[in-house]
Amino acid sequence: MRAVVPVERDVRLDLFRGLALWLLFLDQLPSAVVSAFAIRSYGFSDATEIIVFVFGYTAGFVYGPLMRERGFVVATANILRRAWQVYVAHVFLFVFYIAEIAYVSRRFDNPLFAEDTNIFEFLHRPDVALFQGLMLNFKPVHMDVLPLYILLLVAFAPVLWLLLRRPALALAASAVVYALSRRFGWNLHAYPAGEWPDSVCPEPCRP
Repeated sequence: MRAVVPVERDVRLDLFRGLALWLLFLDQLPSAVVSAFAIRSYGFSDATEIIVFVFGYTAGFVYGPLMRERGFVVATANILRRAWQVYVAHVFLFVFYIAEIAYVSRRFDNPLFAEDTNIFEFLHRPDVALFQGLMLNFKPVHMDVLPLYILLLVAFAPVLWLLLRRPALALAASAVVYALSRRFGWNLHAYPAGEWPDSVCPEPCRP
């Protein structure tokens, strides 16, 4: 059995990931002058799409050679292990985020903090909201990236398998799914109402 050649870290991916995070930060600022530098002002996408693209490219860069050398089962196990690690990180961030916003809201007696960050439902029904948060259905403002990344990682193994064998078919299938989802409005349910947002940028920061 051939040994798997370790994949060296590509600092270019770190560069573009960092740029995407800065652009995402600019998207959240209310200033029209600062937001004019956001990429959404010059193209058909924003920092969200860049982050998702970098995530996907990085996953293929890391797990593609592993699937070629060790097979589908081993690569899938590693991908799911990574998804579990990201999920655990998300749960910790989710709990700390809610605790921080709840403390600030009560400390300054300003319920608008809870409403603006979408945790008012948690303060009203913490048992249900916590369960929905663990199921990735309840997402406070600015916490949409990791649930999306977790979901994409869980579904990534069969897509990577198809990419390695029939890349044209994988691309065509992706285009078909995208077109159908846009045509019929396919989306995932979110708690307490509505669907997953189509961007990690909340409504006020959109043009």
